[in-house]
Amino acid sequence: MECPKCNSNIDLSYEDFKDYDPKCVHCGFYYYLRHVLRLACSAWMKIDKHENYYFRNVHENLYEPFIQMNNKKVNPIQGAISVGEYLINAFKSLVNVYPKEDLVFMTLALRELATWKIILERNDAWASVQVRNVAHTFTNILESVEEDKFGDIAILEETDFITAFVMIEEIEKIISNVFNCSHFSWNPNLEEIIKTRVENDHLAFYHKYFEVEELLKPEEIEFENAKINNFLEQRNMTIFYIKNSVSIELEHLFGFSFKDLVSLREDIISISKDKEQIFEILPLAEDISIKIAFVFKNQIMDAWSNKIENILKFMTYNPTYNSGDSFYKLNNPHMDYKFIYNFEDLLAIGFLDSSNSITIFENVSTSDHFIEDIFGKSSTKVFKKAQRDISYLMGMKIADYFSERKGFYVPMQQKGVPNINIKTIVGNGIKKRIVNRENQDLGDIDAVVVDIVHKEILLFEIKYYKPATNNLDMLKKDKKIFEDINKILERAKWVEENISDIIEAWNLDTSSYTLKTLLITGRPNYYGEQVQREMNNIEYYTFDSIFRKYS
Repeated sequence: MECPKCNSNIDLSYEDFKDYDPKCVHCGFYYYLRHVLRLACSAWMKIDKHENYYFRNVHENLYEPFIQMNNKKVNPIQGAISVGEYLINAFKSLVNVYPKEDLVFMTLALRELATWKIILERNDAWASVQVRNVAHTFTNILESVEEDKFGDIAILEETDFITAFVMIEEIEKIISNVFNCSHFSWNPNLEEIIKTRVENDHLAFYHKYFEVEELLKPEEIEFENAKINNFLEQRNMTIFYIKNSVSIELEHLFGFSFKDLVSLREDIISISKDKEQIFEILPLAEDISIKIAFVFKNQIMDAWSNKIENILKFMTYNPTYNSGDSFYKLNNPHMDYKFIYNFEDLLAIGFLDSSNSITIFENVSTSDHFIEDIFGKSSTKVFKKAQRDISYLMGMKIADYFSERKGFYVPMQQKGVPNINIKTIVGNGIKKRIVNRENQDLGDIDAVVVDIVHKEILLFEIKYYKPATNNLDMLKKDKKIFEDINKILERAKWVEENISDIIEAWNLDTSSYTLKTLLITGRPNYYGEQVQREMNNIEYYTFDSIFRKYS
């Protein structure tokens, strides 16, 4: 690459930073940044390899004496907060001798490594989530330090940062436990809170699906059936159209679209390759390494002069913690979708992290869940319509899946296209609206499937709840699952009372059929298992698990 200060050629493939004597200070800056990124990766990899040693050291030397002195003297939550505050202060003392910008830049390497870990560790998304949480907590704690407290010592050795990252992971764990215990009324003792990640059966179920397993994402539904695709295209209800409508609204409200984010990422990578502005920071295998791309703002301004400031305003990875914020806000999940590192006129992104962040942002923004959190403005009708349309596609996907399987009957609205959102049972001269005895509308049945072999009529009730990013979201939003239970039960009762007409309308054999109601949510719902336990005639499944159930 060419140094923008002295125009000298800089060879970023030069390996030994310590022995390199740059022609100017500015030249040396880029070798230094590469070194900082490498150091962050190598420190984390050593923690991964020797985690038993590092974390046992904290538990034995810090936690054990504290537990012995305070286990019966202090409230467990307050005791855990005391430990967390001690670690935070120790972390600040360890790292504030370094420049703040250099420290924040290290988290770019952690985020890129986090995305690679999904590939390296056989799709163990939990390992990736942990690294990203460490990056967020690291960045936010730095924000709580006064600017004039930071030093100007260059980051040269990894020793401090192995210690710092271990501290941050312990802090993040304690934050999570304090938050969970406070909001879920758990009563673990002090040792449990500071030594383990506290979970109960509900939360274990939730994390199993939400953070570890690869989900079928409702925002990425596609159909192989050409007739269904044509049907949806005529009604502007394909995933492409839904996302495009949200993207247009996003640009109208905030000055950039999903397509702009993808295009900017492609331009940054293309220019960085052309100008040899790439940091290769960690070899993984032959011909594979973790890479960070960077450009200078003036290299992209001509193409992006109208939109770059809007994108940087919302998509730059900045701390979100403010003085006075509560303890648990040190880990802010909404930082996951900010992928650009902006240092003066230098813009840097991780190759995989940027792509992953844009995809996640596109999916979650297709509902209205994160719009206010990220942009500070309430969502509009476009986002709410997108949510309803995706629920429709979930019903169509489920009905289409069963229509292709032997032993199942699915009512059709036209050849090859399942009938979903059913308000009226029609066929063989029968036309019956789904209403109660007072002729009041009971709403529609999202999808109906008849299991001919087992003589069951399966009623699918589909709810596309907005994805939760933390446990407070689960408490506030997932509980809405109970709001629709009465209507779901009323519709099931109507089907039972009119089952003979349904059999005739759909030309089913005259055998007796039992009824089963299946409640489906786009993602795991915290209260799903409770609904299933308390409602004997309702079974609960996630969108992906229903396909596994009937595979």
